Amino acid sequence: MIRIIHLLGAIFLLIYIVGCASTGSPNGGPKDTDAPDLVPEKSSPNYSTNYHPEIIELEFDEWIELKNQQKEILISPPFFIKPKITLRGKKITVKFPKEEPLRENATYTINFGKSIVDFTEGNSNEGFKYIFSTGDKIDSLTLSGKVINADDGTAAKDMLVLLYDVLSDSVVVNDRPFYYARTSDTGSFQFENLKNDSFKIIALDDINFNFQFDQSAEKVAFWDSLILLNDSSTQNLTLTIFDPYQDVRVLNSDSKKAGRIKLVFNKSANGVAYSVLYPKSFAPLAIPIQDTLFLYYADIIDSTSIIVGVDTFDFYLSPFDSIFQNRKITLNSQLTDQNTLAPFDSLFISFSDILDGFDKKLIILSDVPKLKAINDILSTKKDSMVIDSVNNIIVNIDSADIDVNSAITENVSIYDFETERSAHQLLINSNWVEGNQYRITFLPGSVIDIYGRANDTLIHDFTVGNLTDYGNVILDIQALDTSMHYLVRLLDKKELIREELIKNQSNTTIRYDRLRALTYDVEIVEDRNKDRDWTTGNYWDKRQPEQRKLIKLDKLRESWDLETTIYWDETKKVNVQQIVRDSLTTGTDSINVIDKLKLGDKRSIKKDKKK
Repeated sequence: MIRIIHLLGAIFLLIYIVGCASTGSPNGGPKDTDAPDLVPEKSSPNYSTNYHPEIIELEFDEWIELKNQQKEILISPPFFIKPKITLRGKKITVKFPKEEPLRENATYTINFGKSIVDFTEGNSNEGFKYIFSTGDKIDSLTLSGKVINADDGTAAKDMLVLLYDVLSDSVVVNDRPFYYARTSDTGSFQFENLKNDSFKIIALDDINFNFQFDQSAEKVAFWDSLILLNDSSTQNLTLTIFDPYQDVRVLNSDSKKAGRIKLVFNKSANGVAYSVLYPKSFAPLAIPIQDTLFLYYADIIDSTSIIVGVDTFDFYLSPFDSIFQNRKITLNSQLTDQNTLAPFDSLFISFSDILDGFDKKLIILSDVPKLKAINDILSTKKDSMVIDSVNNIIVNIDSADIDVNSAITENVSIYDFETERSAHQLLINSNWVEGNQYRITFLPGSVIDIYGRANDTLIHDFTVGNLTDYGNVILDIQALDTSMHYLVRLLDKKELIREELIKNQSNTTIRYDRLRALTYDVEIVEDRNKDRDWTTGNYWDKRQPEQRKLIKLDKLRESWDLETTIYWDETKKVNVQQIVRDSLTTGTDSINVIDKLKLGDKRSIKKDKKK
């Protein structure tokens, strides 16, 4: 009994202690909104000069916590051996490593960021810094700027920005910086208490947290020249951070599926070269899709060897067993995504396997069969049906006595069409009628794949839209460099819709007619090396990434024109806005957009209205 009483007492005491230590103000008292304050007389002196401390102690006026130390606490210049930071109650202790002496004539900054918060309410002493100098003065120069992503121009947050007083190119891999900062959520950075000197500056996505550019996958940005800091310098830099060029590497591969080899790369598979080591007669069909290269084959072999770059890959190939041979061709639901077809487009039908041929006579393009009215069905076969007269529904029907095609469906029209074949697809063209519902039927054996397999009956229904469902985007691009080439790309959620090449022009107008009513983006790339692609930068060659801009457009409305003026050189920009006009409005010199689309007229639609 005594033990139980003692145990209960201990539990109540523990609950009381936890309740007292919980974050929050006591019941009935005012809420604590004050951040913890340093108590100078109990702390190591701030802003000291000729100071070479081994330990720094910082005591505050209330109990505190340290949050997110690795991200929030920055010590500059950095150490190879991290200083030990500990907390006990109200006191923070920073112990510098004896193995790494402090630098001479250097101003040290310990920036605690948002890490110091009080224990009860979490109020932060944001931006608290402890500063001292091993020389006879505290350096006071500043440098600020921002870091943006090369691919889309957005803010690059949580990047390290590194300043070196050693000016060789190799210092970024061999040494640590003299100063460093971290970018905020807006990509901005700020250096304070810098010395009067010349610096090399880079920004880095430091994957392994060692303050060195020593990983091939680490993003990097650099300034083209040295930074000279003195009392009169007021520089605000913009650094563009990019993924370094990487040689093509195979990340994964397999040949588990009969008739196919799969190679997954570290970048896009388009244009990736490969060769066959053996057998020499092996010539698979190569199809790149994003970062994956598929090699399709029908050869009866048990193994092969493929060379990509300097690497060789040996594959044991799965056999063409009876299960494989008896499998039927199906429609590829991921690729066949045209339930609504534009009246000026082709219908693409994608299949599950690589096609070797097709028989057009076994492919039927028709209307979607429509059910006859119930009264028509009743009038034709009354004697074969049992009817619930109360609910007026058919409760039984003798199916053997009824021709389903003639009794419950109306006659359908059959349409002529033209067909072209690619690897996975058939392209169907016809004189589409706006608003019509079509069905394309592939009868058994109408398509054959490279393995000799055929299809069972396949059906795909789709509707042809109306011309009024589409609009036009008109881009007025200004302030281009006449010595440059530019790529203008229209994007739908990063998918390339159309691309134009602009050469040696200061301004141009581009029309994108007959677009679906969606929200589009426009990407403009300054193609400096004229390879019709965006090229990344290279730190060692001192080559910045090709500049590109991403412009988000307003939503395109049906039957409307969306006009946008874009200034490549924004210093020449005037007040402009995106203009939305009804492309169906007619006036003295107007042309109805529907007539234009039907006539294939490529002239600009004039906007003059009657006055």
